Amino acid sequence: MADQIIFKVNDMTCEGCASKIRAVLEGSDLTQTVDINVADKEVRVSGTLSENEAFDMVKTAGYTPSPKKKGWLDKIF
Repeated sequence: MADQIIFKVNDMTCEGCASKIRAVLEGSDLTQTVDINVADKEVRVSGTLSENEAFDMVKTAGYTPSPKKKGWLDKIF
């Protein structure tokens, strides 16, 4: 089973930004799926890549990823 990484990209403002991020992440053999929600500025990536690898890829696309802050529900489950 592939691990899932969820993070924010606060400087992602449109579908064009999302397309650039998706392209760089999907270009890796380590990535299985990419799901991007522009409105929430959230990226979900599954595969065998680490969070640092995903962040580095997004940075090469010109964006600034940051860890998703955990809410109280995330702490329970």
